[in-house]
Amino acid sequence: VFYSSTPPYYAGSCQAIPCPAGTTGTPPSCACASGYTGSVIAIAGGYSSTCTAAACPANAEGTAPTCTCKPGFSGGIAAVAGGYSGACSALLCPANSAGASVAAGCT
Repeated sequence: VFYSSTPPYYAGSCQAIPCPAGTTGTPPSCACASGYTGSVIAIAGGYSSTCTAAACPANAEGTAPTCTCKPGFSGGIAAVAGGYSGACSALLCPANSAGASVAAGCT
């Protein structure tokens, strides 16, 4: 935007800066994406963001925003604002075998 000596006393236009990586929303209202934690704030010239990939929950593995249960575990994990929801539980050993769970080892 530039100053002009005639009404409306400016020329040009402003363009919204896209939300940064790891965020979602419509500028200037950006927020950390599902599976990420932190915050994002619009500042002059862009954004200040602390959004980082959230660690997968216990017994799950992957990279934000996708976590899945590790082998020997079952359940459902979903990326949500601020991290993940759901859980992974150890699979029980099948009938006619010994052991507490598949993850711990069945014989």
